[in-house]
Amino acid sequence: MPHGFSMDQLSSVELSLVDVATDSIAPARITDGPPSSKSNVSWTRVQKIIMVCIALSHVLNNMAYSVLTPFFPLTAEDHGATPSEVGLIFGVYYVSMFVFALITGKLIPVFGLKPTFTVGYVIAAIGNILFGFVDIFEDKSTFLAVCFSLRVLTSMGGAAAITASLTILANCFQGTMSQPMGNIAASAGLGMILGPFVGGLLYEIGGFILPFVAVGVAMFINVIAVSYIIPENAPLNSKVTGSLLHTMCVPGVWVGVISTVLGGVSMSFLEPTLSQELQKFNLDAFETGSVFLLMGVAFSISSPIFGFLADKYNCPRKVVIFGYFGSIIGYIITGPWPIGNISHTLVTICVGIFVLNIGLASGLTAGLQDMIIAAVFNGFTEDTKTYSVLSGIRTCAYSFGAFVGPTLGGILVEQFDFATATLIYGLFTLFVCFMTILFCFWEYRCGKGRRQSVLFSRFFSNSTDMYNERTSLLANAKNNVDTERNYSRGYH
Repeated sequence: MPHGFSMDQLSSVELSLVDVATDSIAPARITDGPPSSKSNVSWTRVQKIIMVCIALSHVLNNMAYSVLTPFFPLTAEDHGATPSEVGLIFGVYYVSMFVFALITGKLIPVFGLKPTFTVGYVIAAIGNILFGFVDIFEDKSTFLAVCFSLRVLTSMGGAAAITASLTILANCFQGTMSQPMGNIAASAGLGMILGPFVGGLLYEIGGFILPFVAVGVAMFINVIAVSYIIPENAPLNSKVTGSLLHTMCVPGVWVGVISTVLGGVSMSFLEPTLSQELQKFNLDAFETGSVFLLMGVAFSISSPIFGFLADKYNCPRKVVIFGYFGSIIGYIITGPWPIGNISHTLVTICVGIFVLNIGLASGLTAGLQDMIIAAVFNGFTEDTKTYSVLSGIRTCAYSFGAFVGPTLGGILVEQFDFATATLIYGLFTLFVCFMTILFCFWEYRCGKGRRQSVLFSRFFSNSTDMYNERTSLLANAKNNVDTERNYSRGYH
């Protein structure tokens, strides 16, 4: 049986920067909600330190991605790139991460969490530093080829680091992942705040190369420090069979997957398109970065709040649905949509993206916890294999959305305009919100209790390899039925 990232290991390991050897972590049972309406979400000292380490890594990783936002579209345009090609440069980062996240999720049980995280983070730092030199290529074809290649390299490292970090958190915070994910989302938002802001400032000071070198060096310093803090874990058994296919056959998992995809779409849609739209108001690179700063502020402030509420009241599904409505309102104001006679000014854009990012924070924060709840309720075991696969799926889902967002957004803005693009994205979000609510009525039998639902279960009913010769997926799910029916009275 594979050795998971056990709580005993976490409580006994020596952390070189802080002595936490006497602390312990008491994992909670993952359910859709305990009999009481609230849950205890207090953390031990070890958990807090690991949370800070992972959060800092996500801050810098997102800065590495977003540091080019306020000035790169204009630089690429000077090299002859079209808006759709700029969107592809942004999007290829995530289409590569889409592929590598799934691979990483399967390889973590083979190589271990800490090596996967460390190597991935170093690769991402190297790729980011090298991207600072793409401006020396004058030829358009060479410029685009180098940009695409380095974005792929950076995304490889990012996929490994992000997937491993989410798996570490899932092991450390069993049963209460919404609040840690809220903190991670806030860290990502902080990275999105600092990235464009610092990028625009450093670009004005030292030109194209300085933002990338500065962030890359900071990533190297961070990974050296964090490598001493993250606990060691023993190499895990490499025999992992069928876990991804089993997981994707649970319909409830898809609610978290779809919410994460839409979050990635909306977050990344604005990156190449909003900076071009803001040029209508004659903003310089620093002022454009300040508008993106507002996006990050909204996301970072609201993410921990939604995470805390989702864990405290055991309602990740409700938090996801609330996020859909917030995103729709944000799209209406940002476009603006041709309703309500909303004027298109810098103020309305700022208000719209502020509301939009509050909605995105709600949907992205609770998605992974909802996926874990659905998987465990339908018979999956609470171990590193399950967490690594779900973390890989979550990273993959966000990456897919983050590829579609700028790619399709660039095409829509090029063929139509910014307002039409926001209209299309908002209407699709409204459709997904409506379908999710209908699914919740079906899954929870209109408040009578949650049903087990595993597609194609007859193909897996005799499979025991994935869970170390345990009973079949549906047989394990029956152990949770009675408990679920006792307290399931809403769309958690």
